[in-house]
Amino acid sequence: MNFQKKSQFFLPQRKTGRSQVLAMIFFATDQIALEYDDRRVVADVANYVRKTIREKRVELVTIGNADYRGSQNYNRKLGLLRAQSVSSALKNEIGLLKNFSVGTGLSHGESFANQSTSSAKELASDRYVAVWDNIPDFWKPDVSPPVVDTCHRLTRIHLNKFSVEATKGDASSSDESRDAFKGILGKGIDLIVGDVYSKYGSVSFPPHYEKMRSDWRVVTVHIKRTNTVSGVTGGIVTTQDTTIIYHWGPPTKQVTIIHEDFGKDQAIPRHKYRSKFISRESADSDPFTFPPPKEVLAH
Repeated sequence: MNFQKKSQFFLPQRKTGRSQVLAMIFFATDQIALEYDDRRVVADVANYVRKTIREKRVELVTIGNADYRGSQNYNRKLGLLRAQSVSSALKNEIGLLKNFSVGTGLSHGESFANQSTSSAKELASDRYVAVWDNIPDFWKPDVSPPVVDTCHRLTRIHLNKFSVEATKGDASSSDESRDAFKGILGKGIDLIVGDVYSKYGSVSFPPHYEKMRSDWRVVTVHIKRTNTVSGVTGGIVTTQDTTIIYHWGPPTKQVTIIHEDFGKDQAIPRHKYRSKFISRESADSDPFTFPPPKEVLAH
């Protein structure tokens, strides 16, 4: 039985100063379209908005939910589509008014659904969109971040290739580009080029950027290095070509650091591979493992 609970409008307590649920729009299984009774509730919300904006700004937020049946990814998308459907109906009903806005939709998916019921009525209670009046104080610390269809994005480093040429001996000298590189990454340069290069040599720094979700973090840092040693008058020149690949995604408890070395000289091992893990707290505080956005680097 595909049971659908009746949608409701709640007359808010206008003097609380807190976020409030104005309405709950319920859906049948796998459905995102609004029925006739649902649109009557949307009209009630619209009447409330028209009266309220005479006194204050109203910012509506729609948050979609689904029952536990289906995969988590499917239910997140279903909740989002339901929220978008309600947002669209609210925009069409209310129109363009001063002091009013409505978001494009958020989704909790099945996060708040009863995970063990088979009752049609109980399942129907989990398939809804909540319409909130001014959301800022809603999220609780134990609530997972919602899925946002238009999440804020930042331009961050995805791929970084650079070459270091260091001379140890009488021919060694300071280098401004190397020092600037150290200023950006701090102690991180020692992980890449070692102590000798932190004192001598030059660095080119042409990073590649990509736009990604602002709540993503680096989950893996893969450092590939190719080393060459040669002798010159007055010293030894060591050249190191390095590629750092940052893999971004939802935050994990640990970050994997992979070092992979290739040698082009008999004095250097042909191939060396090692990895280690560092805590998320340590990674997020280190600009080498969690580089800042391009806008920050520009300063």
